[in-house]
Formats: sequence, structure tokens, C-alpha cells
Amino acid sequence: MENNDTINVILVKLQTHLSVFEEAELKKQLTEYINYMILQDFERLVQLLYRIDINEQKLKDLLLENQQTDAAIMIADLIIQRQIEKSKTREEFKSSNENQSKDENIPDDDKW
Repeated sequence: MENNDTINVILVKLQTHLSVFEEAELKKQLTEYINYMILQDFERLVQLLYRIDINEQKLKDLLLENQQTDAAIMIADLIIQRQIEKSKTREEFKSSNENQSKDENIPDDDKW
């Protein structure tokens, strides 16, 4: 499970539309991978969280408030939330660019 490909595959899959079962399976895989990194390669975990753009203060607060909950599960949830946010932002940006492209095809006299 040390392979960076594992996490990259999971992150890519999280950016697609998944069934509840698929998302649960990816969360399980992600949680296992995070647990591995917590125990074996914490520095890589920190780098991963930075690369994914997980808010450090949000993570610290969450871990502090939920000390009885498995940290890997909470981190996995944050990663999933962040990937969904990124996916939505890309969709909005794509939609915005498509609308802008349509506007470019309108003659100047017809534009508002």
C-alpha cells in the first residue's frame, strides 16, 4: 500500500460521480491508506494533505473536538469533501467558460 499510485487512483475516482457503494469502498481504501501513513510515513501524509489543500486549522480543530474518533476516518472525510469541492468548482468554471464562449459567438450589436 506504499505506492503513491494508490492514493492518486483514489483521488481521481473521488472526482467522478460515484454510487454510494463505490464511495464507501473508496473511503474504506482511503482510510486504510491514511492509517498506514499515520503509522509508517507521517511526513508523506502531511505532504499529501498539503497537496490536496486540506485546511490545516480545520483538521486540527476537528481532531481536537473528536478525540474519541479514528483520526484516519476524519482525515478521509476531509479529503473526500475537498475532492468534491474541487470537482464542483471545476464544473462551475467549465460551465462559466462554456457560457462565455457562447457569448463570444453573438454579434456585438446583439450583446447587452
